[in-house]
Amino acid sequence: MSGAGFTADVRDELAALPVASEREARAELLGLVLASGAGGGADAGRALAAAAGEGARPGDLPLAPLCGPEGLVVEVPTAPVARRALALVQRAIGVRPALAVRRRAGTGTAHRVSLPLEAVRRRDDLPRGRPAAAGDGTDPETLALLRGVVLGAAAVSAPGRPPHLEVGPLDAAAAALVVAALGQAVGARAGHDAGRGRVVVKSGRAIADLLAAVGATRAFLAYDERLLRRQLRGEATRLANADAANVARSARRAGEEVTAIRAAVDAVGWEAFDPDVRDVAIARLANPGASLRELAVLLGVPRATLHRRLRRVEEVARRAADGG
Repeated sequence: MSGAGFTADVRDELAALPVASEREARAELLGLVLASGAGGGADAGRALAAAAGEGARPGDLPLAPLCGPEGLVVEVPTAPVARRALALVQRAIGVRPALAVRRRAGTGTAHRVSLPLEAVRRRDDLPRGRPAAAGDGTDPETLALLRGVVLGAAAVSAPGRPPHLEVGPLDAAAAALVVAALGQAVGARAGHDAGRGRVVVKSGRAIADLLAAVGATRAFLAYDERLLRRQLRGEATRLANADAANVARSARRAGEEVTAIRAAVDAVGWEAFDPDVRDVAIARLANPGASLRELAVLLGVPRATLHRRLRRVEEVARRAADGG
């Protein structure tokens, strides 16, 4: 599956979720507006930064600063996301928005959801009740914000491909809000490419956790399965390489021991070895390919004892080489 196909599947799954509380709908709409590149520019950025800096929850952040001359405008790429945007506006603001569909040269169809500025301002000024409590410590409004961002402008690599999630283009204020939300919700360490206006996550675990957290369960299962497969394959390769390295080290060490024994026997004869060491030397010559564990089992001694006796064999060889 291509990245574009997987991203479309993620959006379709999220678009079919039930619309939650008014506060969560507002937070999700905020994420969708930010991700769709709605108007507002630097003024919107300052307003969002000021509200967030005062500890406002995503459900409290104002939508009016994000409106352009035509009011609140959201452009989304697919009909399911457009229907989701309509439902979010009605739940969060209480007014049915206008929907227009137009074709864009070379990029397919664009679905445009719009609402007059006055309707947005009226709702911004109304109290919105208490935020919902999250038993597991996860803020549902932050997750709703991220759901809107994923719906509006996220691209997710397909399962089995190198992990990559990218959101944008975003202005600096929107990018800062998204980076903070990713860190709070799933512990993702997102990078911000200010030159391209992109927020990027390259951790496969963080991407899988994000998909699960925002409600894309089917996408999460597909992504997590391939992620686990990649991890198991990598671990198997690592263990195989480690085993091969251990075997090579053991063979090299055994060869050095055989060479030392032969050199000592040629120089001073078997009489140079104590009886217990002589048994070890004979066993090693007879079994040059045996591992230390196999040799210890053959002689019926602990590995530590065998290791000490082999070192004594090498010491005899060194003395013989030095003429002692």
